[in-house]
Amino acid sequence: MRSLAIGRPILLRRLAAGAAVAAAACAGTVETGTDGTATAGSTGTTAATAGTRGTGSGTGTTGGSDGTTGPGSTSAGSSTSATGSGGDSGTAGGVCGNGILEAGEVCDDGNTEDLDCCSADCTARVPLVFITDVPIAPGFGGSAAADALCNERAAEAGLPGTFRALLGSGGVGPSNDPSFVKQSAGYCRADYVRFANSWTDLVSNGPLVSLSVKPDGSKFVVDDLVFAWTGLTPLLNPSTKDCVGWTSTSEVDKGQAGYPFGNSLAWVTFGNGTKCDKPNGHLYCFEQSVP
Repeated sequence: MRSLAIGRPILLRRLAAGAAVAAAACAGTVETGTDGTATAGSTGTTAATAGTRGTGSGTGTTGGSDGTTGPGSTSAGSSTSATGSGGDSGTAGGVCGNGILEAGEVCDDGNTEDLDCCSADCTARVPLVFITDVPIAPGFGGSAAADALCNERAAEAGLPGTFRALLGSGGVGPSNDPSFVKQSAGYCRADYVRFANSWTDLVSNGPLVSLSVKPDGSKFVVDDLVFAWTGLTPLLNPSTKDCVGWTSTSEVDKGQAGYPFGNSLAWVTFGNGTKCDKPNGHLYCFEQSVP
């Protein structure tokens, strides 16, 4: 009986010690982010929180918002680690393949495949085209002003590169203007969908898809009732209908316009011209130099 009385306190002290060890281990409890996971260090007492997006992976002390890591705190033990899980690798210059144009990238079409509109490492792409997201009245003054609007809208959307308007003015257009770069590699829309296989194919057969995509990759819909000023014939030669070199806003003058919702030759020449008092025309913009 005496041995049992002595053994009971020893047993209780051992159980208390085991509980303390378990409590210390639980101090490094893992917290899970929305899409990523975090793993506590073997003896750490501070939990790590994973990145909320989890589209990249990185290793550090605390997960950041894009799956990369940053500094965290330590307490009475080794620091904890966090890993954001996802399909791409997190890098300081951006995450290729996540569909977001980030620092260090020329393009990002949402995948890491080659031979499409954007290279597998997001450092090279096919020239882009878009329709301006804002309208322009036809009295804008000619090709130089149209080019300026294309570059302004591209910059606003974060598109690097140099753009020119697909426009005929005063007898000069892409077909007879040697300074207009005609891309043999073809073109993709700003949503990274192939638009034409080459300039020659575009002239001969028209586009593969409609050019209703804005510089940010979003689309106009048919109900928006937009059109594009072109001043061109179906073969992309300058038309005589150019609102007097794009200086007139009179209803007695006409400018040739295109229909952006089809992939026939009407995309650049629709009907018999549009009255120059219409303020809701847009411009097609073609990339000339790719960064």
